[in-house]
Amino acid sequence: MKNDDSIWLIWTEKDIKNKTEKGLHELFRFKGVIFDIRNISQETKMRLEEKQKVKVYYDGILNESAPSQGEAIKIEVLD
Repeated sequence: MKNDDSIWLIWTEKDIKNKTEKGLHELFRFKGVIFDIRNISQETKMRLEEKQKVKVYYDGILNESAPSQGEAIKIEVLD
């Protein structure tokens, strides 16, 4: 999921294309990473869509929480 300030990134082999937002929360409740994307270009943010494959570069620091949290430096859309 994404908003203007963050994205929630999960790693899965499961097909999630047909899952609802509620269904995703139930499956991956405390998993993945929430990345702060305030420093990502508006052009890149506009290309981001739910349930797509992306590669996130970050500063190497993840806060311990459930889910973890970090700051994205660069995002590549893979789909």
